[in-house]
Amino acid sequence: MRPTQAEIGQVVVTLVERLVRSGCITVRGSRRDLDRRIANVLMENFRAEEEIERDARAMAEEIERTHGRETMGMNKQKIIALVRERLAKERGVVL
Repeated sequence: MRPTQAEIGQVVVTLVERLVRSGCITVRGSRRDLDRRIANVLMENFRAEEEIERDARAMAEEIERTHGRETMGMNKQKIIALVRERLAKERGVVL
């Protein structure tokens, strides 16, 4: 389940504060812009994960329909996991 934009915003604010405080990063420009950009990247990643999950489930259904018992004893969840991994790799998404 994807976190809400408010939840992501809270995580981003905390993350950036800790990175600044520890000296790992120095914010140049607007802190609000940085927070917004990081939040957008995270939201896009969650959206891509949902799309991969949806596509993996559809592909697993198709595999079960076309191959039936020829799926080497794999259950549906295992098939979904394998398809999800392949799609994520193809699309360059880290799960």
